[in-house]
Amino acid sequence: MNQSIRTLAFLGALSALGGCVATSPSNPATPVSMQPITYFVPSDDGLIRQTGMIEDLSFSDFSYYSTGRRDKLFAKRIGNNSLAIERRTETESGIAGSGKRYQVDFAVEKTDSGYKAVIRPVEYSTYQQGVILPFPVPKFDEADLTENLLSTQLYYRFEVNSEFNSESTHANFMRILKTRPFQKGEKDPVTGKIFTQQFVLPYRTKEVLFTLETFPYRNGSKAVMHLRVPAMLTSPNVIDYKVILDEVKAKLAEIVRA
Repeated sequence: MNQSIRTLAFLGALSALGGCVATSPSNPATPVSMQPITYFVPSDDGLIRQTGMIEDLSFSDFSYYSTGRRDKLFAKRIGNNSLAIERRTETESGIAGSGKRYQVDFAVEKTDSGYKAVIRPVEYSTYQQGVILPFPVPKFDEADLTENLLSTQLYYRFEVNSEFNSESTHANFMRILKTRPFQKGEKDPVTGKIFTQQFVLPYRTKEVLFTLETFPYRNGSKAVMHLRVPAMLTSPNVIDYKVILDEVKAKLAEIVRA
């Protein structure tokens, strides 16, 4: 066998090995002892209902490409009361990759006043697919998981009447709050409408983004706002959206009447 044939055979073997991937985690699951996170979501006519991973609740994800690799974060249902939240680095084709996957169980209790969702991380597993130079398992520790479980937001419609005309009411918001432009052709995710700008309401450690429309109403005006309200802790390991929404609405009503 001459040198060129041996080289081709060797390269072919490498290619075949590179195409071999594991189909299941290579390491056994490891239990975690994280505290559960509890969401309280009130029954409120202003809430714009969404189909999330858990009732209205969804968690942030991403998928971005850099030379020769794609990094991803995503959640998926793996049972009636369980999610898998996975951080993965994979080849451009997606055939092989390495990752860390948490199993997160949840329970939802509904009442006339709203619902409570208790989210409890249970265990994690890691894997490395591919035989030749597999990707390192990406970092995704318990702090990263907690951040992801707090990344949800609710959509909310809020309206306030004002004794002032619509121009003056709109001017109050322009004077008090900062704005952030939408990209050309970008739609407001809550209403699906195209606006030139959105308002930014600082709240606790985060920002509430919202669009605003003002209309003449009776002897004054009406301000209609569509909000994206982020989750944040209102007490240790608890996100109470009734507390959050009441405080946000009070701040917005104060601006309308300023």
